[in-house]
Amino acid sequence: VTGQAEVKDIKEWKNSILVFKDQSLAQIATQLERAYDVKFSFRNAQTAKEVVTVTLQDNIPLNQTLRILGAGAGFKYSIDGKNIIIK
Repeated sequence: VTGQAEVKDIKEWKNSILVFKDQSLAQIATQLERAYDVKFSFRNAQTAKEVVTVTLQDNIPLNQTLRILGAGAGFKYSIDGKNIIIK
């Protein structure tokens, strides 16, 4: 995976839109940890490797972001304070 971003993607990041193209859930979780000040953990290592393309907003509540991401990527999750467990 290269670290190049398209100009359109950079503009969207500045507008609180998070664009993830062909990234693993682990990579997306790292970005969401920074955006929401939380910590992700995966119960299944294979789930962390799942590759998805998704556009999210970081100015909506975390549980709504997780609902969208979980529905698209097919995982369940639980929230325990600042800890997010991906099942």
